[in-house]
Amino acid sequence: VNANYIDGFQRANAYIGTQGPLPCTFDAFWRMIWEQGVAIIVMITNLVERGRRKCDMYWPKEGTEIYGLIQVKLIKEDILAMYTVRTLSILHSKTKRKKHGFNERL
Repeated sequence: VNANYIDGFQRANAYIGTQGPLPCTFDAFWRMIWEQGVAIIVMITNLVERGRRKCDMYWPKEGTEIYGLIQVKLIKEDILAMYTVRTLSILHSKTKRKKHGFNERL
């Protein structure tokens, strides 16, 4: 995963900036989300812009997808005028620990 920490206003390494993952790096991307305790994913591009693919869909369109040891479930999707909010939950298959409240915003 091509990613870097980004300092926030009040603390260092407050954010992680990364390019949209490729299908061959989906497992590593979700492992990073799990290991780093990421709570919100903000995607600032569309999947396709001006006829060109900009990013692959790294979340399940519906239901659940498994990426390596991480199971990602789409809980709900709210399509608004200017962006979409997706609520996801992730489950680590070895520890069986679940994390909720992952929002993805376009």
